[in-house]
Amino acid sequence: MRNNGSDSSTNSPLDTFSITHSKIPPNEYPKDLSTTDADFINGTNEPHKIYENTQEDVSDKNTITAEQGFNEAVINLLVLLYQIDGKVTLTEQDLFDEIIATLNWHSGVSISAFINGAIHQARVAIDQLKAREYLFKLGTGLNYNPAQALEYAMDITEIDGKRSEEEIELLALLSNRVLARGLVE
Repeated sequence: MRNNGSDSSTNSPLDTFSITHSKIPPNEYPKDLSTTDADFINGTNEPHKIYENTQEDVSDKNTITAEQGFNEAVINLLVLLYQIDGKVTLTEQDLFDEIIATLNWHSGVSISAFINGAIHQARVAIDQLKAREYLFKLGTGLNYNPAQALEYAMDITEIDGKRSEEEIELLALLSNRVLARGLVE
């Protein structure tokens, strides 16, 4: 075996790197999940932050999520209200389309696909005589902006000229129970 003039006890830089890193005690590993070992190689021993302003990012997402929850609850509410009397007029559909156009939609599901699902859910609730329970389930989303939700509900139920008994009952339930706390604040 030929010796290239190097001592076999001398380590290459890669061996030194591996040995150095293998000697780091586990209690000295970085605890910040947004850092890697490579962040410490620059010699500063300061981790490199990958994400900044994470608190602002999270609060922005929560705002969008609350707004999107409201949008979805409004669509479900309006569909329920215009279907509860068993007939959908062109004026109700036009107002529904106008309201939908004003919503700031942020979802991976298209708004038209969501509306189709809302129509099905409302039909099932009405057919099973569970419209009241369905309305209560919308409360959390609607209470993001209860005054706006009530205004939309009042508008959609009066646009065809007459409120049915079912519409009046659901409006009373909406204003006195579902949105009551939010409207008082």
